[in-house]
Amino acid sequence: MNILLINTAKAKIYPKMFAEYLNKKGYQCFSSKWKKEDIFSMITAKNLSPENTLIYARAAGPNVAKTYQELEKLGYKIINKSSTTELTSNKYNSQIFAKQNGISVADTYKINKQDLEKIQELSKKYECVIAKPIFSQGQGLFCKKINKENSLNEISELIADIPGNDIIIQEKIEYIKLIRVIVIGFKVLRAAATYDIPGINNWKASVCMNNNIRKYEIINNSLVDLAEKTAKKFDCGISFIDFFENKNGEFILNELNTACGLIIHEKVSGIKIHEHISDYLIEEGLKI
Repeated sequence: MNILLINTAKAKIYPKMFAEYLNKKGYQCFSSKWKKEDIFSMITAKNLSPENTLIYARAAGPNVAKTYQELEKLGYKIINKSSTTELTSNKYNSQIFAKQNGISVADTYKINKQDLEKIQELSKKYECVIAKPIFSQGQGLFCKKINKENSLNEISELIADIPGNDIIIQEKIEYIKLIRVIVIGFKVLRAAATYDIPGINNWKASVCMNNNIRKYEIINNSLVDLAEKTAKKFDCGISFIDFFENKNGEFILNELNTACGLIIHEKVSGIKIHEHISDYLIEEGLKI
């Protein structure tokens, strides 16, 4: 059996870690960048087929989701499915989907950037809102805080560089921790959870490519249940789910990710996450 990793353009070290572990287990592991031509070139060069290959989708976004759909039509089994990638890549649709499925999220709206009055109206309703792109990018660079005191001109300046004509306007959650929970095979890898906290003068926190994350000890089974429920609702076999924890110990979904480097998470948690993911890939691949 072969396993084909489809990676982001920046992924270099983590795919090699997968390959080394899978090769030791006796499985061939190949790696491709996310562009359609790269994927199909690799398939042709290595004589890969739906009968002998499992694909692990380590890149996300609307364009690559379309390529995954083409591969599924050819018969390839992909983890995660194209429908999952398409849904989770669109941060507005994923928030609405989560809410419809009983998962706690911030109130979320899709607003045209030209509708400054509506944005201002929401900022006054919630006293403070967050503006961000529909499709996640820039590792939080384009996330902007809009206060109820901001004028229309100030709002226009704040959101000017957010990509896209439509953007997300979201109720600002007051939180004490942003937690990343690793879910593999719809089961939480408890020992691998990490977290970050907002700075004293900064409302942002990040659990992606952040050397300042810390190990999070999961002592609350409600977080485990919520993470596993979220993964199942999104039909996401491998996911990295980010939750806000507020001062009352409640958990609110921030976002579900299917593509991220986890080297820092492995160092902080002491858990070889790529090995757990690889074992799950082997298990699923043997079902082909």
